[in-house]
Amino acid sequence: MPGPADSCQVCGETFAYSLNRCPACHRTFCESCSVRRGGCAFCGVGCAHAFFFGDADEETETSESQAEE
Repeated sequence: MPGPADSCQVCGETFAYSLNRCPACHRTFCESCSVRRGGCAFCGVGCAHAFFFGDADEETETSESQAEE
């Protein structure tokens, strides 16, 4: 009887063991897809950047739209 399996939500590969979860978006990811920043592992560069620096794009867009008014 096969044991539980987990699949990487980045590359789609299935593994016979539990995978890490991204602290920013909670997707599962394998070791080959992981991005390490600041002692943590993330599913991608975007999540790593957002985790440490926030989502600065929203502030920029809001400032630009207010300037146009």
